[in-house]
Amino acid sequence: MGKTGYGQFLAPTLLDIIGMAIRETGQEGKGARFEIVVPADR
Repeated sequence: MGKTGYGQFLAPTLLDIIGMAIRETGQEGKGARFEIVVPADR
């Protein structure tokens, strides 16, 4: 599968549709870190 960058666009959009969110919480020089926020009622 090619590296198109579509996942970086689609992931937040799809998560928003189902009531969730994604956020980047990495620190510069330490790498990327992503957290998915799931409401308690899910």
